[in-house]
Amino acid sequence: PIKDIEFLEDVSGKLFGRIMPLEELKENALELWRNFKRQEGFVIAARKLYHTAREKNTGTAYNEAFSYCRRTLAEIQAESQAPSPDLCAVAASIYYEWNVNRYDGKAGNREIDFAMLYELSHVVTEASKYSGDLFYKFVSAVALAQQGKWPEADFLFAQIRRARIANEQLYEPRAVLLDKEGIRRRVQGRITGDQEKQYFKSDDIGRDFLLSRFEHWPRPNEIAQAYIALAFAGPLAVQGL
Repeated sequence: PIKDIEFLEDVSGKLFGRIMPLEELKENALELWRNFKRQEGFVIAARKLYHTAREKNTGTAYNEAFSYCRRTLAEIQAESQAPSPDLCAVAASIYYEWNVNRYDGKAGNREIDFAMLYELSHVVTEASKYSGDLFYKFVSAVALAQQGKWPEADFLFAQIRRARIANEQLYEPRAVLLDKEGIRRRVQGRITGDQEKQYFKSDDIGRDFLLSRFEHWPRPNEIAQAYIALAFAGPLAVQGL
């Protein structure tokens, strides 16, 4: 009904999500889109699904939330329209939380679409509304690093480092480099550098990584095993997780 659509436009997503059942929310969102080409309803419904997924903390709930986002994105693109930064933001948050933040080592053969995650987060970072939001810049950097696009990822990590974040937060590992099956990747390399600054050189990955400061490492020129953690500061070699 039109009065519900007007209500949808006037009330914040959080409040509206609480007072209207999900299916009715979805119906009104679709009506708002088809009649007025407005995406706010999709955003609010997706946020409600995301909130539910975080409460349940199950893969099934996250799958339901992102499947809804995927359908709405397809609906919008079928009309030759661009998804809004707000819709891309909630879709990227759901996908990142589901596939990166909620790591499950027992769940093998996970095909994580990091190219898609980058596309979603890039739309967000390009919007003036989110210009100061470090989270989506970090998600973009993680998605690029997972694809082996290190120069582009390093550019974003450098921007984040300039945001004057406290060191304990700046260097805190927030993600880990994964293999093609979605399992945390442990690589062999050699310690390089000197007593002042040391690095982990991985021939498999083809680059050097700063060493975690809180672990004891072999001496320079010795072989080591490491995971590649991703912090706001950038990639770091760590021995344990």
